[in-house]
Amino acid sequence: MADSFELVGQYPTLVIAELVKTTLAAAGIPAFFENAEVVQQDWMLGNAVGQVKVLVPTPFYEQAMQVLDECRLNREERLREKDEDPGAADRCLACDAEFPQDMDACPTCGWTYAGGELEPFDEDD
Repeated sequence: MADSFELVGQYPTLVIAELVKTTLAAAGIPAFFENAEVVQQDWMLGNAVGQVKVLVPTPFYEQAMQVLDECRLNREERLREKDEDPGAADRCLACDAEFPQDMDACPTCGWTYAGGELEPFDEDD
Protein backbone atom coordinates (compact mmCIF):
# COMPACT_ATOMS: atom_id res chain seq x y z
CA MET A 1 0.00 0.00 0.00
CA ALA A 2 1.42 3.36 -1.00
CA ASP A 3 1.56 6.16 1.53
CA SER A 4 -0.56 9.16 0.66
CA PHE A 5 0.56 12.70 1.30
CA GLU A 6 -1.12 16.10 1.40
CA LEU A 7 0.36 19.40 0.28
CA VAL A 8 0.56 21.94 3.13
CA GLY A 9 2.38 24.67 1.22
CA GLN A 10 4.54 25.75 -1.71
CA TYR A 11 7.53 28.02 -1.13
CA PRO A 12 9.86 29.87 -3.52
CA THR A 13 13.08 28.84 -1.75
CA LEU A 14 14.35 25.83 0.14
CA VAL A 15 15.17 28.06 3.13
CA ILE A 16 11.52 28.97 3.68
CA ALA A 17 10.39 25.38 3.09
CA GLU A 18 13.01 24.19 5.61
CA LEU A 19 11.61 26.62 8.20
CA VAL A 20 8.15 25.14 7.69
CA LYS A 21 9.46 21.57 7.85
CA THR A 22 11.39 22.30 11.06
CA THR A 23 8.34 23.91 12.66
CA LEU A 24 6.23 20.88 11.79
CA ALA A 25 8.92 18.50 13.08
CA ALA A 26 8.98 20.39 16.40
CA ALA A 27 5.26 19.65 16.68
CA GLY A 28 5.89 15.95 15.99
CA ILE A 29 4.63 16.06 12.40
CA PRO A 30 6.76 14.37 9.73
CA ALA A 31 7.20 16.51 6.60
CA PHE A 32 8.85 15.94 3.25
CA PHE A 33 9.95 18.06 0.29
CA GLU A 34 9.12 17.77 -3.36
CA ASN A 35 11.18 19.62 -6.01
CA ALA A 36 13.70 20.83 -3.42
CA GLU A 37 16.75 19.69 -5.37
CA VAL A 38 15.63 21.36 -8.60
CA VAL A 39 14.83 24.68 -6.93
CA GLN A 40 18.05 24.58 -4.89
CA GLN A 41 20.17 24.03 -8.02
CA ASP A 42 18.42 26.67 -10.15
CA TRP A 43 15.81 28.80 -8.37
CA MET A 44 14.54 30.14 -11.71
CA LEU A 45 13.11 26.68 -12.40
CA GLY A 46 10.95 27.01 -9.29
CA ASN A 47 7.98 28.33 -11.24
CA ALA A 48 8.35 25.56 -13.81
CA VAL A 49 8.22 22.79 -11.22
CA GLY A 50 5.79 24.51 -8.85
CA GLN A 51 8.27 25.72 -6.22
CA VAL A 52 9.38 23.66 -3.20
CA LYS A 53 6.38 21.72 -1.95
CA VAL A 54 6.06 20.63 1.68
CA LEU A 55 4.07 17.43 2.08
CA VAL A 56 2.82 15.63 5.18
CA PRO A 57 1.24 12.18 5.56
CA THR A 58 -2.54 12.42 5.18
CA PRO A 59 -3.31 11.59 8.85
CA PHE A 60 -1.23 14.62 9.93
CA TYR A 61 -2.74 17.14 7.48
CA GLU A 62 -5.24 18.88 9.80
CA GLN A 63 -2.73 19.09 12.64
CA ALA A 64 -0.08 20.48 10.27
CA MET A 65 -2.41 23.18 8.96
CA GLN A 66 -3.30 24.16 12.53
CA VAL A 67 0.40 24.50 13.44
CA LEU A 68 1.05 26.63 10.35
CA ASP A 69 -1.97 28.81 11.15
CA GLU A 70 -0.76 29.39 14.70
CA CYS A 71 2.72 30.32 13.46
CA ARG A 72 1.37 32.32 10.51
CA LEU A 73 3.68 30.37 8.20
CA ASN A 74 1.01 29.97 5.54
CA ARG A 75 0.32 33.68 5.15
CA GLU A 76 -0.31 33.55 1.38
CA GLU A 77 -3.00 30.93 1.88
CA ARG A 78 -4.50 32.99 4.70
CA LEU A 79 -4.64 36.06 2.45
CA ARG A 80 -6.46 34.02 -0.20
CA GLU A 81 -8.95 32.97 2.49
CA LYS A 82 -9.35 36.63 3.45
CA ASP A 83 -10.45 37.38 -0.11
CA GLU A 84 -13.18 34.80 0.42
CA ASP A 85 -14.00 36.03 3.96
CA PRO A 86 -13.11 39.74 4.31
CA GLY A 87 -13.97 39.68 8.02
CA ALA A 88 -11.37 37.05 8.92
CA ALA A 89 -9.06 38.09 11.75
CA ASP A 90 -6.66 36.68 14.32
CA ARG A 91 -6.07 37.79 17.91
CA CYS A 92 -2.95 39.78 18.82
CA LEU A 93 -0.59 37.72 20.96
CA ALA A 94 0.39 40.77 23.03
CA CYS A 95 -2.93 42.49 23.81
CA ASP A 96 -5.56 40.01 22.52
CA ALA A 97 -7.12 42.65 20.26
CA GLU A 98 -8.51 41.65 16.88
CA PHE A 99 -5.60 41.47 14.42
CA PRO A 100 -6.63 41.48 10.73
CA GLN A 101 -4.82 38.79 8.75
CA ASP A 102 -3.64 41.18 6.06
CA MET A 103 -1.84 43.50 8.52
CA ASP A 104 1.70 43.06 9.81
CA ALA A 105 1.24 45.09 13.03
CA CYS A 106 -1.52 45.07 15.63
CA PRO A 107 -3.69 48.16 15.15
CA THR A 108 -4.18 48.47 18.93
CA CYS A 109 -0.71 48.04 20.43
CA GLY A 110 1.61 47.95 17.40
CA TRP A 111 3.04 44.51 18.20
CA THR A 112 4.35 42.54 15.20
CA TYR A 113 5.30 38.94 14.56
CA ALA A 114 8.63 40.18 13.26
CA GLY A 115 10.09 41.80 16.30
CA GLY A 116 10.58 42.26 19.96
CA GLU A 117 9.88 40.41 23.11
CA LEU A 118 6.39 39.20 23.80
CA GLU A 119 4.97 39.77 27.24
CA PRO A 120 2.47 37.05 28.14
CA PHE A 121 -1.16 38.06 27.72
CA ASP A 122 -3.08 37.92 30.98
CA GLU A 123 -6.85 37.61 30.56
CA ASP A 124 -7.39 39.01 34.07
CA ASP A 125 -5.92 42.44 33.16
